[in-house]
Amino acid sequence: METLRVAVLSRPDGIPVQCIKGSPQECESLAVAGSVAYGSIRALEDVYLKRILRIEAEYGEYYLLVTAVDGDMLLCVLAPKAVPLGKVHLAVRLLEQQLAYDHTKKI
Repeated sequence: METLRVAVLSRPDGIPVQCIKGSPQECESLAVAGSVAYGSIRALEDVYLKRILRIEAEYGEYYLLVTAVDGDMLLCVLAPKAVPLGKVHLAVRLLEQQLAYDHTKKI
């Protein structure tokens, strides 16, 4: 079984920047869902003066994870619940590192 079903790098307003895994339609839908989750919880940053590190939610037979990447981008991931959550976290962490590395490469 694959660890991640859909993965997309998006702007906080829900605009997909890079579809990492899944169809373009799945990536677009996940980017919008991730931005809504991020936006609704972001108000806590103002109250508690802490930065949101990760949002996790259960969605039917899937986990939805949203993490901030480079401060101004979101990594949104949909993973089957059949996959252990620790394995999902590891896959997300590896993607974050890869995206940070790709971002620093010179063109």
